[in-house]
Amino acid sequence: MNHSRNKRWAFRNIDDELLWDIIKSSSSPCRLPADYREINPIKFTNHAGDPVSVGESLKFLYADSLVVVKGEQIINEQYFNGMTESTAHILFSASKPFAGAIIAILIRDHALAGENDLITTYLPELKDTAFKDVSIRHLLDMQSGIDIHDLEDPREIERASGYAVPVGDESISTVLRKFQNKKYPAGVKTDYLSINTDLLSLLAARVTGKPAAVLLQDLLFESMGIEFTAYLLKDQKGVNALSGGLVLTVRDLVKLGVLLLNDGVLHGNQVLPKGYIKQIIDTAEPEKWVGSWIAQLTPQVKAYRSCLYICSDNFDNDSFFAVGNYGNALYINTRNKVVIALQSSYPSAVDIPRFTTKMNMLKAIANGI
Repeated sequence: MNHSRNKRWAFRNIDDELLWDIIKSSSSPCRLPADYREINPIKFTNHAGDPVSVGESLKFLYADSLVVVKGEQIINEQYFNGMTESTAHILFSASKPFAGAIIAILIRDHALAGENDLITTYLPELKDTAFKDVSIRHLLDMQSGIDIHDLEDPREIERASGYAVPVGDESISTVLRKFQNKKYPAGVKTDYLSINTDLLSLLAARVTGKPAAVLLQDLLFESMGIEFTAYLLKDQKGVNALSGGLVLTVRDLVKLGVLLLNDGVLHGNQVLPKGYIKQIIDTAEPEKWVGSWIAQLTPQVKAYRSCLYICSDNFDNDSFFAVGNYGNALYINTRNKVVIALQSSYPSAVDIPRFTTKMNMLKAIANGI
């Protein structure tokens, strides 16, 4: 993705140098009801230990849009820098929970036999790679154990998945076959690497004969009542990049959070398997998170499960979330039944002070309304 232009422009406009699938809005779009209230005066402590307000922090976080839902009712929404409710914005890694949801549905519907199946059962071309001992569950939890150093140029993943113009025949499939060595045996440790999620996208396409963009529309977006057109990045062979290539409005992003909060039900539709989130939280593996490189940067987290982060007990043990580069986030607090979707455009992809402030702000909003 071309970040050399103004980020706020780039993150809500489709780069015509890249390849995209268009995902149409639902045939029965549904708007969440609204009962607006003020949240900007809510106070909390930022990354530096200083008291700040939500309103002040939204500026610090380069916020582009924010929607807060309690129950199934929007209580606050804000747009900045020319954004509107109909403006789609790239989610980066906040796209990943959609991959987890698709896999859960495919298992429920018996397109996949089970989460413990080796992926080579469905993708035999990977039997001679570092993925030979990797299960679907390992991919969902970033526990494949593959070694990024197998690639001479780590940016090859970005090009192969469609985030930048590829060189030669680079694609998700070609880069997967380059992984031959392991840092750890599969299932031993969480080691965050986005190509794991793109492999889930390839897997879903292989077993259904449909690209992830079509599966999103058929299995999720139609029942969720998605209101606006979305876009999903793809590689030059047509495999979608669910690791971070979804472009979606904030109003439609928040619906995924409501769906997760309400045991897979939205607008009366049982979209996800019943008990999906309970199973994720009950089976999280904190011992595999400890010591990972990403754990050292995120003390707010105790585990990564099914493409979601589970909050640590000493931060907010009733919450889980997804985040993406440049500040994008989807935060779900089960105790207060609050969902918050935030789209942002940080100056840099990863910013730990801003991440800390963002997490403290999301927790404060959930507890303050």
